[in-house]
Amino acid sequence: MAKRLLTVLYPEFAEWEVVFPLYCVHPPIEYQFVAVGEQRVRGTMGFEIEAQWTLSDVDVANFDAIYLPGGLASDGKTFPRELGEDTALLGLLKEFADQGKVVAAICGAPLVLGAAGLLDGKRFACDVTENTRGWLDTGERANRLLVADGQMLTASVRALIPFSATLARLLGEEKTAQQVQAFFELSADC
Repeated sequence: MAKRLLTVLYPEFAEWEVVFPLYCVHPPIEYQFVAVGEQRVRGTMGFEIEAQWTLSDVDVANFDAIYLPGGLASDGKTFPRELGEDTALLGLLKEFADQGKVVAAICGAPLVLGAAGLLDGKRFACDVTENTRGWLDTGERANRLLVADGQMLTASVRALIPFSATLARLLGEEKTAQQVQAFFELSADC
């Protein structure tokens, strides 16, 4: 049976941080989208995705992991920190973590994991340097592009390939992880 990944969408999400990892891990890992706000969500490049779920509709038991991509605030320069104040989103992330499921975030999105209290005692990678409201204080920022600490996966946007492979690996799809790595190693040699 395929593993199921819930991907969080919000206004101005980074399309490349959604499409690339999902392309890499699909079909062994099925994905669905949950929206923060309206179910039709427009990304930073103008592409729109219709989410299957809203935050209040999700049954965590139906998924093996949750993934929060990065994105841009309305200023077009920073990560949308208001996500760290969305109690429904924070609650959903906590529920996944409490059930021992994989929680993944890339680029600036680990800031939201910090707001949810999920970085407590964990090592993490994050592209955000401004520590909004001390949300990153309880974890240990690693000097790495990618960190897997238990069931939590965080990465810089510069680590999209290893992030995708590691996500597959954490979900028990070693063959998919190896295929992702091999494909992009071969592509780099061209």
